[in-house]
Amino acid sequence: MYPEKSLPEFQKSMSDLFNAAIPLNNRVLEIMARGLNLEDQFYFVERHSWVGTKRSQTALRSFYYPSLADVKIKENQVRCGEHWDYGGITILFQDKQSGLEKHRVMIPADHIDLDRQSIAFFGNPDNDAVLECIDQSNKYPPTTIIDLLNMKYEQTTTKKPNSRTY
Repeated sequence: MYPEKSLPEFQKSMSDLFNAAIPLNNRVLEIMARGLNLEDQFYFVERHSWVGTKRSQTALRSFYYPSLADVKIKENQVRCGEHWDYGGITILFQDKQSGLEKHRVMIPADHIDLDRQSIAFFGNPDNDAVLECIDQSNKYPPTTIIDLLNMKYEQTTTKKPNSRTY
């Protein structure tokens, strides 16, 4: 859903950003394969060949955090708690405000009266790509991104009090 009446250029801008992020995502995947000394330098890239189609769960999402100027904030309160993204590579585009830390979004006291905006590109493998241990250890059973996302969604929505799911 796009705000076509109020921001007619928004959909095109987001689509352009999505398309610009794909080569960056692929380059990061290639560098990872090189860093892991994989024989096939494009091992990960080849498993992301359907990005931008219905055969991939890769997504671009916009996150808006409104000003907290009129809100009572508890000590050490966070905007978005510690977590990990379930897919492949996450590329984050953010404004100049501080507060974003690895795996969570903090509330910096000096920016409490400012809105915060970020956009995340979640680069996921193709829906039918088999995800398996590249070291052949079989430490984890092979799966697909669809099955992994469904499992994580179920864990998140059926989470018991005081339990953590990463």
